[in-house]
Amino acid sequence: MMATNDYGAETAVRTAPARYRRARIVSWALFGLAAALAGVFVVHIARFESAAPTRPEAETAAPVSTEVVVTDSRMTGFDRERQPYSVTAERAVQDASEPNRVHLEGVAGELQRASGDTLGLAARTALFDSKTDVLELDGDVRLVSEGRFVAEMAKADVTLTDKRLRSQGPVSVTFDRGRITAGGLEITEDGNRVVFFDRAKVTFGPPAKDDKLQ
Repeated sequence: MMATNDYGAETAVRTAPARYRRARIVSWALFGLAAALAGVFVVHIARFESAAPTRPEAETAAPVSTEVVVTDSRMTGFDRERQPYSVTAERAVQDASEPNRVHLEGVAGELQRASGDTLGLAARTALFDSKTDVLELDGDVRLVSEGRFVAEMAKADVTLTDKRLRSQGPVSVTFDRGRITAGGLEITEDGNRVVFFDRAKVTFGPPAKDDKLQ
């Protein structure tokens, strides 16, 4: 029929490219729409990832503790005069990186003098250094020389090897004839020498009922 009808044939020949062009335009439009949707999808994913909650700190790997904790600990030894001493603590914490330093809680100690008498120690906390044999007492420090005196202070350093105690803060010492207050004190020579310094004041009289020399 296309042969007998030139106009129709011409029309048919011209119509085919137009349909092809429309099909091509539709395909490009679909491709563009798909690309646009893909772009939106990628953007949404990126926003979701950026808005996603980070891992809580509690879920991250916790650092390995280097502390060594001991309860009801006890340390014993001998001073330069071969007299025994002992220190106990309700809790002791030793740092593995500095094993010579031990933090103590609920501290009590006993130092024996050459005469056989003892000096008793007590404090809330302490820091012991095994390199220097120094015990740094802190909090409600109490030193008792039974039958002689009771000394109370906030802090004190005790060298266990020679029974030397030194406090550079306010102290109060009760003895059978009264009380001595001062800005500090030092006890040396096996507990026989007690030196007060910084505005020492002596008050004579019988000790109060709450003050016991033990």
